[in-house]
Amino acid sequence: EAGEFNLNGVTFGNGTFVVVGDNGVLLTSSNGTSWDSRTSGTSMNLNGVTFGNETFVAVGALDYYTYSAAVVTSQDGGASWSEVLSYAYFTLNDVAFGNGNFMAVGEMGNIYTSSDGSYWSHLDSDLSGQENLNGVSYGGGRFVVVGDSGVLTTSSDGGAIWERNQQDPEVTSSGLNGVSYGGGSFVAVGYDMDSIEGVILTSSNAVSSTNESTQLALYNLDDDF
Repeated sequence: EAGEFNLNGVTFGNGTFVVVGDNGVLLTSSNGTSWDSRTSGTSMNLNGVTFGNETFVAVGALDYYTYSAAVVTSQDGGASWSEVLSYAYFTLNDVAFGNGNFMAVGEMGNIYTSSDGSYWSHLDSDLSGQENLNGVSYGGGRFVVVGDSGVLTTSSDGGAIWERNQQDPEVTSSGLNGVSYGGGSFVAVGYDMDSIEGVILTSSNAVSSTNESTQLALYNLDDDF
């Protein structure tokens, strides 16, 4: 069943993997091998999922009937899900949890936050009305958000103030699609339309690599984080 649709996001929490995808597809697994299909409560595309405060939260496309972005939550380990009215008026592309709050990012630079995954507030920032935001992650006491046209920005106060990263000008045309944190480092990935290369940005070690099908352009962001 899931093979008929794109799968867009994955997370792990409370001993369970959760995968989300188009048309509201939602799968769970305890081992990453055997998967159970769950009723998500929405038919909208789900783009990202995270876990925090004993709650899974998945976000997705704008529903033009409710004029609210799809948000579904689970508080029983991913077994059952409920749709919540997010009052987010833009498609949400990713979601992360950190410092006691969920943060969802989406189209035209819009950011929404929630303490429980059910009640969401629009976060006013200088990113609003600008480039699409495609990924968000939390680590080392800060949120990192990436997006179109090389947008890479950080906040250590829950999103009240954002500091744009001054990365190598060669990657400012890159569309950054995702970011993750681990081992004390952030890694962001995307695609450079000018060089027709995949792009990996890292906050620690720069590594040069080429795989069979894609030339990877890698840059070091040590001085900027």
